Amino acid sequence: MRVLIINPPWPGKGFGTRSQNRIIKHRSDKFLQYPIFLAYSAAQLKAAGHSVSYIDSVIQDFDMKQTLAEARKEKPDVIVLELGDGLIGAYGVEAILTDENIRNALTGVVLCANDPVSAWGGAKILREQFDIDPAVVTGPATDNSVGIDQIAERLSLQGINALSNGVALGDLIAEILKSRKVA
Repeated sequence: MRVLIINPPWPGKGFGTRSQNRIIKHRSDKFLQYPIFLAYSAAQLKAAGHSVSYIDSVIQDFDMKQTLAEARKEKPDVIVLELGDGLIGAYGVEAILTDENIRNALTGVVLCANDPVSAWGGAKILREQFDIDPAVVTGPATDNSVGIDQIAERLSLQGINALSNGVALGDLIAEILKSRKVA
C-alpha cells in the first residue's frame, strides 16, 4: 500500500509545530523539531512493508493548494494527515476541515481522544460543525473496556486502542477504506 503522510500548512503568519509538543510552538523562523509522531507512524508503516512518502508543508512553505497538488502527484492509497492536538484552538484544524477539496477527498477519519468525554465532544464537533462522521475512535479513551463501551453506546462508534490493539485498528481502517472505495 502507498501511504502519504502530511504535515499540513500552518495557518496564518509564521511557522508552527503540532504533534511533537504538548503545547503549540509558534515561531517566526523555521527552527522546528521534526514531527516525531509522524516519523514514528512512517517507521511503523515501513516496517509493515508499506511504501511511505512524506510532505511537510510547514518546512516546504506549501499552502493548502500546493499541498494538495503534491499529494495528487504521489497517488497514494492512504493519506495520514496530522491535525494536531485538538479540533478547536490555534492548530488550524478548522481551516483544514472546512477546505472543500480536503473534505471531498476524505474516506475515513480516525478520532483520537483522551477520554470518553473528549471522544463525545470530538465526534459532536466533527458531525455538527464539519459534517464528518468519524470512522473509529482511538487514544487513551480506549485504554479500558469502560471507555470502549461508552464510545460504542453514546457515539455508535467502535473504539480500538492503537497501542494495545494496533493490528485490529489497522484491519478496521483497511476494511473501511475498501468498503468506501467500492461504494
